[in-house]
Amino acid sequence: MSTEYNKVYNKDEIRETLLDIVTSHTKVERTTINDKSDIIDDLKMDSLDTIMVIMTAEEEFEVFIDESSAEKVQTFGDLVDTVIDKLDMADRLTK
Repeated sequence: MSTEYNKVYNKDEIRETLLDIVTSHTKVERTTINDKSDIIDDLKMDSLDTIMVIMTAEEEFEVFIDESSAEKVQTFGDLVDTVIDKLDMADRLTK
C-alpha cells in the first residue's frame, strides 16, 4: 500500500482502507465488520494484531497515532475516528 505524500482523504476512503487493513490482519470477513465491532471480542485481535493494524494505518495514512490514542481504540469505529482525527489535525481530511 503506497500513498501520495500529504494526500487528502474523505471519510469513506478512510473507512474502506481501514477495512482492508483489518481484514488483512484478521480472519474476519469484511462484511461482518461495523463501527461497533469490538477489537478483541468481534475481530479476534490480540494486542500484537492491534499494534500491527495501527502501525499499518499510520504508514498508509502517513499519520502518527500516539500511545494514548491507540489505547482508546476498542472498536472498529474508534479506529476510524482516531485516523479521521489525526488527518483532520493535519488538514488532510475533506469536509
